[in-house]
Amino acid sequence: MSEVSTSFGSNFSSQPIYNEMIKKMMEKYDCDYQTAREFVDSNT
Repeated sequence: MSEVSTSFGSNFSSQPIYNEMIKKMMEKYDCDYQTAREFVDSNT
């Protein structure tokens, strides 16, 4: 996870599009917020 936070910085997680990506993941895969967030983090 550390690679993600260093490459994008702390700003990325506060951007609205980040939350939109998580919401879409939650709907698409019917998973909880934490799972979706980890998936988004590992794929950005």
